[in-house]
Amino acid sequence: MGDWVYGVGRRRSRIDRPTLVSGGWVRCHCSGWKFKESVVRLWVMGYLGFLVVSFLAGTGYAKPKAVCDLDISKSGVNLYIPDVAWDPKKADLEAGWCGEASIQMALSYYGKKVDQDVIHRAGKPKNSDLQDDDLEVALQALGAVFTRYEGEAKDSKEFVAWIQEQLRSNYPVICGCKIYPTDQPKWDVDHFVLVSGYNSKGLLMNTQLDCDGQVLVKYKELSSTKEGYSFINPRKIYWGVAVTGIR
Repeated sequence: MGDWVYGVGRRRSRIDRPTLVSGGWVRCHCSGWKFKESVVRLWVMGYLGFLVVSFLAGTGYAKPKAVCDLDISKSGVNLYIPDVAWDPKKADLEAGWCGEASIQMALSYYGKKVDQDVIHRAGKPKNSDLQDDDLEVALQALGAVFTRYEGEAKDSKEFVAWIQEQLRSNYPVICGCKIYPTDQPKWDVDHFVLVSGYNSKGLLMNTQLDCDGQVLVKYKELSSTKEGYSFINPRKIYWGVAVTGIR
């Protein structure tokens, strides 16, 4: 999919494991095999870095990816909201916590830090992850002020225009979308994302670091059933919630 900021791929590892240094042994006449001092220093630094990254990842809050430097010189908005990963200790990683992560990012934009498991419980879901109705329950319980898309759009362009209007008011938008090719053709929504910006080419979506990270999805792709993120679904229902503040 064109203009993807952090590369293409449905899944990827969030942690790059350090590679051990090889070829660092030298023969010493007086004491046999020893490490070179520089090699020891490099190995220790690499190992300590590995421990720090592993600890942060284990808490579910590894350092977010830097936000996209979106070109808005001609038109557009960038709210500069970093993408996050699902909490690996709490989330059902098979189902994913895309709704929980999207709410977490939206609340963080207004300065409210809430763990994903707290968001999950606030939604009182019947399943292992938050569904569309659960998201609104969680937002209300957590003190968010929000407005839901109520229009009956003839096509995705009207929905996109509403999203752009909310972004121009500096409101992040949680959206439901399909991911094609889809494993669930009868579902209206495969995935929840946070839309954090747009320009003349497309919408800037925080798809979560467990998926594709922050990506610029072209408008043409949003109205297509070809590979990628799309608003097209079987019943032509467009689901979006603009988070406008905190009570």
